[in-house]
Amino acid sequence: MIRNGAQFDPAFAYVLRHGSWTAPPFPSGRSVPKVVSAYIQRVWNADVDKYIALGLDGRSREVIERATKIGPTCGALFRVCEGVDCNKMEGVEVEKLHMCARCKLVSPH
Repeated sequence: MIRNGAQFDPAFAYVLRHGSWTAPPFPSGRSVPKVVSAYIQRVWNADVDKYIALGLDGRSREVIERATKIGPTCGALFRVCEGVDCNKMEGVEVEKLHMCARCKLVSPH
């Protein structure tokens, strides 16, 4: 699905259209209380699970979850390294990604 030049994952687009969402959840960092972020995460990820249960998507459950589920701060549940020529995914190729204090890029080192 493409909207205003942005490309959306089909599961993400489905959850936005069929869930109770007027806008996608945005990473909140520390600007939102943890209890609110946890609630948003729980509801969003439950809507993703409903999409998966429909069986309309030919991708595996794991692939859909990696593309669509959100974590405790409403960012990606599975973060991807932002280093040049690196697309390692947390929980897949590396256990935990770390953020560089200087450049703020997320990397597996």
